[in-house]
Amino acid sequence: MAAPVGSRLGLGGRIRRGGNVLLLVALTAVPLTGMVALAIDFGLASNAKAKLDLAADSSALLATTAASNAWKAGDADAVPKGIAAAQARFQSQRGYQPGVALGPVNVALTRNGGLFNASVSYTAQVATTFARVLGFTELPIGGNSSSSLSLNPYVDIQILMDVSSSMTVAATPDDIARMTALTNNFHPQGPLPGNVEPGCAFACHWSTTNEDYYQLAIDNNVQLRITVLQQAVTGLINTLIGQDAANGFRLGLYTFSQPDAAKNVLHTINPLSYDIASETQSVSTIIPDINDCSSNCPDTYFSAAMTDLTALDQAQPQGGDQAPQRFLFVVSDGVYDQYASNGARQIGAFNPADCAAIKALGVNILVLYTPYTPLPTNSFYVDNVQPISPQIVPNLQACASSPNFFFTASDANDIKTQMQNMLQLVVRSTSHLTN
Repeated sequence: MAAPVGSRLGLGGRIRRGGNVLLLVALTAVPLTGMVALAIDFGLASNAKAKLDLAADSSALLATTAASNAWKAGDADAVPKGIAAAQARFQSQRGYQPGVALGPVNVALTRNGGLFNASVSYTAQVATTFARVLGFTELPIGGNSSSSLSLNPYVDIQILMDVSSSMTVAATPDDIARMTALTNNFHPQGPLPGNVEPGCAFACHWSTTNEDYYQLAIDNNVQLRITVLQQAVTGLINTLIGQDAANGFRLGLYTFSQPDAAKNVLHTINPLSYDIASETQSVSTIIPDINDCSSNCPDTYFSAAMTDLTALDQAQPQGGDQAPQRFLFVVSDGVYDQYASNGARQIGAFNPADCAAIKALGVNILVLYTPYTPLPTNSFYVDNVQPISPQIVPNLQACASSPNFFFTASDANDIKTQMQNMLQLVVRSTSHLTN
């Protein structure tokens, strides 16, 4: 009997589909082969890019070094010679790479006083071998590197510290519990101010005769965010003294909170000075301002403080060979509390625009964010801080001059560690390479 049309019978009447399997393999082989081919060529392109990136790094560093050496020797063509040296270094470092068609290599080099900034960028095309089956004849690659070198040994560090009432929050959960218990049992001379609650974790400072929550905390050794800040600044000063063998650093200490009787918001604890050791004595004056108003009491005027500090810095040398590298440490929880131009009280996250003017003077801003420990039993925190919490970190990050210049104290005690990290970043920044 004849087999049905379209079937193939082997021994025992089994249907054989070997031809179908071979057809399936043939159909899938092409895309699989193409994917493998593309992966191989991508690997070759990655290797080529790695070599060219190293050449760009080396060239950027040489550009600043060659130019600075020439400038120190009195060569008026120091910048062009630095660029030429970088171009030559790139070509020598790239090595022989068959199949790599190098495009333009751009070297930019500027000098501002004794500070040299260089950037090197390149593009290239890598010819493919296997990926041609997919229509790719070449793969584009590119990269850039930058370097800065300062011949100026002088560095200014200014520390702007928030000493408003929010910095008098107890430093740890245990301290918060202790402070709440202490204030519950506290009997002041006279009534509590209208902006102060009993059973409060804030060490509110309202009395000139040391009869308030702040003195209560000090007398009972309750650790506050502001007392931890004092310790952190003392540690930074001691570290800086040990590392400043060339006496090239100046340090200035400033606080801000509410306007004083003269309507000043920025308070100079210690002006910029090379006598860093003497500034240890002034740390004890980093204390919260007295806030004795009865109601509606804004006390964190960040906008005005930055305006005042910018005006102060405009009096510093803005260029030339002896103009120092300048850094500003901003230490705060990132919440402003101030009167607006229409007389209304405003509470919100710091505005990054307040940082723009001082950045334009060449000041690098480093931010140390000291988060609130949540205070669910405190009405001010619940009504004013909790709703704006999502905006605080992004705004502070935008205020910082670089993503690497934003630091967070995971708890109040971490203020000490992070301030040391900020100082070491500044110390290392006199010559660095960035990609």
